[in-house]
Amino acid sequence: MKKIIAVILSLALALKDTSLASNIMITEMFRKAQEFAASSLKYLLIYSEAALIYLMFCTILNGVQKLCERKLRVGK
Repeated sequence: MKKIIAVILSLALALKDTSLASNIMITEMFRKAQEFAASSLKYLLIYSEAALIYLMFCTILNGVQKLCERKLRVGK
């Protein structure tokens, strides 16, 4: 069980710190945002929404990580 949770805890760090995963996710997300913005001509709104989605995703992963750490009392 602790091995599975260790994998879950490292997911957020791996996603944000691994340049490949980070570049693929951010690049793909903003490429799609560029396509939507080009068709609607609302660049600021679309790019802001893409940035907020990325921020929410990272915040949720960090929250899950902190919750798991509290449950296991890691770091004390």
